[in-house]
Amino acid sequence: MTELTRRPTQLARTASLVTSVGAVATTVSNPIPAGMVAGVGALVLARALVIGNRRLLDLGALGMIVGIAISATTTTPAWPLVGTIAAIVAWDVGGVAIRLGVQLGRSASTGRLELWYIVSSTAVGAAAGGLAYGVFLLTHAITLDALAILLFAGICATLALGARFGWNESVDRR
Repeated sequence: MTELTRRPTQLARTASLVTSVGAVATTVSNPIPAGMVAGVGALVLARALVIGNRRLLDLGALGMIVGIAISATTTTPAWPLVGTIAAIVAWDVGGVAIRLGVQLGRSASTGRLELWYIVSSTAVGAAAGGLAYGVFLLTHAITLDALAILLFAGICATLALGARFGWNESVDRR
């Protein structure tokens, strides 16, 4: 019998890393402070996916979102919206990679499950972003500050749900 490798699964980990690069790319309009902060967040997220640590994953996603928020001060609302969705999808899919690795191991055949989760998470993010941008285009009364506050409230709600349902478990308990 072989030893169970409790590291994040490959497909979801790779998708999370690619999506985090996309999130950082949306900060190109303000590369010095915003790109650097988002880039550090992506590096922390990448490290979390190497060692399987949920807390580092949370910190990395938060760093990317802070960088995107800084970038939002100098660009149209579309790019920060796309970047935020990409950061949230990277965080969500990265969490699945860690959880599946802990529960089933890296060598388990989870490709179809991971692919389904990646597609559904991306579709939900795209639908929510499309709806938010559509409302923004229709009303024009919502300022960028109000959108940022709503985004922050959504992030807090997501993190609160994660704490409530125990999604913050990690492999590395040091």
